[in-house]
Amino acid sequence: LRLERRAALAEWANGGRAQALARNARVMRGAPAPERGDDAITRVQWLRDWRRPAASVLASDTALRWTRGTPYFDRARMERARSFRAASRSDSALALYQRLGRTAGSPAQRAMAWWECGREAQDESHWSLAARAFRNADSLGRGHAATAGVVRQSSTLVGLMEWMAGRDSAAVQALRASGDRRARFWLGVALRRRGVAEGDSILRLEFASQPGYDLLAVAARETLGVSPPRPRPAVASADSVEPRLVDAIVALSGALALPDAAARIVSARDRNDPRLGRVPKRAIAA
Repeated sequence: LRLERRAALAEWANGGRAQALARNARVMRGAPAPERGDDAITRVQWLRDWRRPAASVLASDTALRWTRGTPYFDRARMERARSFRAASRSDSALALYQRLGRTAGSPAQRAMAWWECGREAQDESHWSLAARAFRNADSLGRGHAATAGVVRQSSTLVGLMEWMAGRDSAAVQALRASGDRRARFWLGVALRRRGVAEGDSILRLEFASQPGYDLLAVAARETLGVSPPRPRPAVASADSVEPRLVDAIVALSGALALPDAAARIVSARDRNDPRLGRVPKRAIAA
């Protein structure tokens, strides 16, 4: 069975979708009960990745039944929620995500469930639910390496969802607490909309006046109606070694009565300098 599983993975990776699923079905029929739940979860994932969401939802029924009471059960529930989402069954997906967020076995799994719940609620314009989901993801995900990226984004999205829900005070508070660069931008926008001068100051000093043309800097300039800053002209730094070197060579050549020695030595030194043209060999000949 182990070789059969590897063969199925290889077929899937090489584009043999139907062959991989057929082999996966044979593996599930022959696998012992403690193992086949993981194979059933793989089938759910593959069908969803193959853009067969209805089939993926049906396969998730089997995955749930075979993983109940095992360590794979929360994974099976997560894959079922994702399949609901892929099948545009948003209400079912949101309900299962919330149930997972409350009952999954580990904080990392609960944080991920709330994060995906927030994304689905955001897509469906359920701003209040999205704000609550992202806040829970932010709270549960701290201290877990697997959810570090989720936490960084959730803290900013809490403020944005509160703002979209029309709760400006809660949005400002959440955006201040985030500290993320995107959060600082949206804090400036939110404060400006409320007529607070700090909003213009944030947009101008932290974004519009900064060099470059990244998305937030351009958006800040358009919001304020200002032009990008002019680039500062490059100033060449003085060479502190060259003058002293030339002076020493000239002094030495005078004492040795070799008036053209300085020119020859400097030419020899610079003959491979890429900033200069090719120096003819006869120019440095003795």
